[in-house]
Amino acid sequence: MDVSILREIRKGLGWTQGYVSELVGISVSHLGDVERGERGISLELLEKLVIAYKFEIVLCRHVRGGLVLHRIGGNDMRED
Repeated sequence: MDVSILREIRKGLGWTQGYVSELVGISVSHLGDVERGERGISLELLEKLVIAYKFEIVLCRHVRGGLVLHRIGGNDMRED
C-alpha cells in the first residue's frame, strides 16, 4: 500500500496531524511516521483512518500537480 496518499488526503481535507492523531488515538509522531512510510500501518489503524477520512464517500485522483478529492454528493476540495 502506498501510504503517501494518507498525507495527501489529510491535507486535502484541511486537517492537521494533531487533529487526526486525536481522532484515531495515536501520537502525532506515530502518524507522521506512517504517512512517510517509516512505520508500518496495522489493520486496526488503517480501519480507524478509513473511518476518520470517510473513504467510502471520498474519491481521490491526481491532476496536474495536485490532489482533487470528490465527495459523493458534490463538493470538490483541491489541495493547493
